[in-house]
Amino acid sequence: PTLSPRLGSYKKKSSALRSFSMATLQDGLGVTSPHTTMGAMYGVGLRISEQAPHLVEKVNELMDEHDRVLVGRVNCGDELIGVDGGFVAHWNIDQVKECMFGPFGSIAELSFHAPSSHIYTLRAKRHVPIHV
Repeated sequence: PTLSPRLGSYKKKSSALRSFSMATLQDGLGVTSPHTTMGAMYGVGLRISEQAPHLVEKVNELMDEHDRVLVGRVNCGDELIGVDGGFVAHWNIDQVKECMFGPFGSIAELSFHAPSSHIYTLRAKRHVPIHV
């Protein structure tokens, strides 16, 4: 499948997140996250590399929208190439995280390129709290 860039979607999210402050997190995800005093942000349970290509470094209780743990669906070394239909392979880590993190229970559609050369997409629930 081909992913089409959704820069308009990214720009809307980016402007909406300008009020967020960036904080370095010690939450086991190994990334920096937007955080606001209005509410907590949640991740899907993946740690990805900060430099492109954004490779999966750790999988921690990745869940679908029905609270089922997705065992073996995503593996370390798979490359994250899309979030919610946007092609993220060349985005910096802050841009990727703005799309990956969100309110508790919201769903992220994630696309990956596995080392075996196949591309796959799954829906993951944001349920892992991001602590400052």
